[in-house]
Amino acid sequence: KKLGVFKGKTFILNSEEELPIVFDYCLYNHRQGGKNTIQRYLENSPPPSDSDEMLLLQAMTQSYYSVFRVEEIHKEQGATLHDLLRNQSLFLMDVNLGTHGMSGLLLATRILPLADLNMSSGIVVPLQDEGLIEEIRMISSKFFKHLKNPQGNSTVLFSPTHEASFSAQVVRAALRDQTSD
Repeated sequence: KKLGVFKGKTFILNSEEELPIVFDYCLYNHRQGGKNTIQRYLENSPPPSDSDEMLLLQAMTQSYYSVFRVEEIHKEQGATLHDLLRNQSLFLMDVNLGTHGMSGLLLATRILPLADLNMSSGIVVPLQDEGLIEEIRMISSKFFKHLKNPQGNSTVLFSPTHEASFSAQVVRAALRDQTSD
């Protein structure tokens, strides 16, 4: 409902390509008892502490959603992104972005910080329409009054509730704009 994909009791999407965007939101932002699906999984079925699965799950629990501008493409590797909310740059390992992206592109995605690199949750939404970009700016400025760390420079910018609301509004605007197509 928060993403605007339910009408009455019917689930409505413009295309199948929008379904992973909805799943990503539900996986990271839907909370029961103050915990999202990943946190509950780790609590109930933790993998071995030295496993790759544990490293990835820990990165998933430290993930954050933001709006980025592509600063530089690293051919077939990824891109240097500037986080517009945190005012910091990072390298995102993403072969598809490194192959098809372009400098200056705005995008919204969830970052999973690993020890040696950053990766996305797999859902990278390009923000190309000027009307959508302006709407995202308005959404972002509205949320700046809820910052946990006013200087930025931290992955923890919003409380989990505010991040869920922020990402829901960005995703809802993008779906309404049919950006995922």
